[in-house]
This record gives sequence, structure tokens and C-alpha cells, in this order.
Amino acid sequence: MGEGSLCCLPVSIISQKLYFEINLYSSHSFVAFSSSRSQGYQNISGEWDMNESKGKENNIGQYIKEYGYKKALIVYGSERIKRNGLFDRVARSLKQSDIEFVEVGGVVSNPLLSKVNEAIGVAKESNVDAILAVGGGSVLDSVKTIAAGAKYAGDVWDFFIGKAVVRDALPLFSILTLA
Repeated sequence: MGEGSLCCLPVSIISQKLYFEINLYSSHSFVAFSSSRSQGYQNISGEWDMNESKGKENNIGQYIKEYGYKKALIVYGSERIKRNGLFDRVARSLKQSDIEFVEVGGVVSNPLLSKVNEAIGVAKESNVDAILAVGGGSVLDSVKTIAAGAKYAGDVWDFFIGKAVVRDALPLFSILTLA
């Protein structure tokens, strides 16, 4: 198996776990919650205007804590989020809510399996209980795969070739930086 790019995981991890999204730059945001299969399935969605969305990243720690998670893997693309202060705001919010975190940056457009495997390794070694994506579509594609891979003993590529089906995944939270 050579190095390939990941489009998206061909299964619905979102319907198995928790997914929370904050869109920083668009005029509307979507919030969805789905409980575990054993508890049934529930969706809650809502919209708010851009002025109400501003600064939501300052509360991400509180949102994660509300669901009982204690350690997150932050996954992001370029170092731009560090240069523009977004990473610092997110880190401050997590620290204020007593959420520990580790990070993996460098997700590129058409994400690479090697970066996903790196993040899966960090998630497993660090014993995280949630994933926080900060970025756009490639970061989101990556974290869905990371969430499943972190709870799977085999090779994450098994999901893409039909050798395995996702049975469990870490919960996902995201801060979108798309326009």
C-alpha cells in the first residue's frame, strides 16, 4: 500500500458519536449531537448569525467539558492558526476548563494517510477521549478517520478497502475556518 490521499471515510462516524461544530467565518453554523447507538439517535441543529458566532472558540473548552471529556487531540492544518492567535484562544479555553490537550498539525489539502496514522498514534499514546478539529475540509476528513482509527486495533486503511466497519470512534468537536 503506497502513500495515498484520503477523501473521506465511507461510513457515518457522526451517527455513532458526538459531533459539535463552530463555524468561525460563515454566516451560519450547524450544531449536531448524536448519542451512542445504545442510547438511540438524536439530532439537534441550529443556526446563528455571524455576530453571534464570533468568539465561540473562546468557549470550546466549556463545550467539551459539558460532555465529560478530559483530554483532547487538536488537529489542524497550517501554522496560520498559531500566527493569527486562534490556537492560543482555543488552548486558553481548554486550559480554563481543565481540558488537557495534545496537538498534531500539518494536515494538507488532499490529506495523507501518513499524517492520519501519526495522529492516530498520538491519540492512542496520549489516551485522549475527544478530538478537536481546527481547520477546513481536509482537517475534517482527517479527524473522522483519526476518530475511528484511534479506537481500532488494525490498520485504518481497512475501513477504506472494506475489510473493517467502524464500530467505535472518539467524539469529534470542530472549529471550522472555512469561508
